[in-house]
Amino acid sequence: VSKVTMGRDGTIRGGKPFTRGAVLHLLANPVYIGLPRHRDKTYPGHHEAIVDQKLFDAVKARLAERSNPVTS
Repeated sequence: VSKVTMGRDGTIRGGKPFTRGAVLHLLANPVYIGLPRHRDKTYPGHHEAIVDQKLFDAVKARLAERSNPVTS
């Protein structure tokens, strides 16, 4: 589920199951392999990767083969 936050007026937000888009964003985020991103470039980070490069590449390839091609 997503992070739960409380607004100043007491309303609670979050705590909902992740949507498909949120999961895809997490799976494609290079920060998990130690590469923080700034705009369109990634840079070697000062922290260790929490996912190894081989697994990250396998997930990326799997997502690429499942994506719908854009038709014009």
